[in-house]
Amino acid sequence: AVTAVLSGMHRKFLGGMRAGMIWAFALLVHYVIDEHSGLGERWTHSSHFELLGFFASVFGQMVYAGLLQRRPPPAADSQKSPPSPAESRLEATP
Repeated sequence: AVTAVLSGMHRKFLGGMRAGMIWAFALLVHYVIDEHSGLGERWTHSSHFELLGFFASVFGQMVYAGLLQRRPPPAADSQKSPPSPAESRLEATP
């Protein structure tokens, strides 16, 4: 099974994506295939909040997994700050 080689974070991410795909499919069924079918879902006034919550969940999972990282603001002066001890060791290593 594919999930046997994935971490818990990967499984959580796939679970969130699965929920989003099911919701998108339900909207597609209602608006494209048959709006009188009991399988589809209408876009309601609270659907905006569902979509926002889905994106917030995916964004949070991507930040937690390290896929998105915040860049530090540029230094106030144009001079480069001296490297940290760890950076110095990395630069000295061939």
